[in-house]
Amino acid sequence: MVTRKIQRSPVKVTGIAPSDAEYESHLEEDFLVLLRFDHRVEHFGRWEDEIVWYDDKGKRRTYTPDFFVRYKSVGAGPCLKPEVIEVKPDFDEDDPRAVARLPRKEDPRENELKWNAATKECKRKGFRFLVKRESDIRSPYLTNAKFLMAYLERHRDNVRSDQILAALKPGMRVSMVDLLAGLGKSADDRLAYRPPLYRLMATRRLDVDLTEVLTDFTMIGLPA
Repeated sequence: MVTRKIQRSPVKVTGIAPSDAEYESHLEEDFLVLLRFDHRVEHFGRWEDEIVWYDDKGKRRTYTPDFFVRYKSVGAGPCLKPEVIEVKPDFDEDDPRAVARLPRKEDPRENELKWNAATKECKRKGFRFLVKRESDIRSPYLTNAKFLMAYLERHRDNVRSDQILAALKPGMRVSMVDLLAGLGKSADDRLAYRPPLYRLMATRRLDVDLTEVLTDFTMIGLPA
């Protein structure tokens, strides 16, 4: 097994996320936020094995994707397959100007060949190979994940959390502002309910559409 080392670079952003997973760019750092926020994820880290592929001239090459993700077994349903992930910026392969802005080592044809090889190798191992583009990562969901993760680290307010859950009935949907209005008599009271409310969202004890940026008018309910 070849272990991939992240080297410090004067031209690239490098670092270590709170999970100890290393990243080489702000885009990779954002992707790690999504993995940390995903309650289905059991483990993730850098992918370490080289994948062999052959260029158009038949020359043997090697390639190392970015991340490996393993999922938890949840309930009686089938466990999600482990995933090998390549993180890439957006670009239009049909736009010469966009291709010209790629890092010098990037080449769309080479990407096609090595990603095909990675797909076949991962399938052989029972994994899925995925390319995550910038538009997949930098979405309203990421904005919400960054916001809500801060509340996972705060002190748990069990009393207010229980009151929030008790205020909702199965199948009921209510806006955040209306829910808070029913829980707190004053502005200060309603403000005190926000941290436990956000924590319940982050822990998935409340059902909320995180693909849209959270506002006071976001609809909330109990999980089905």
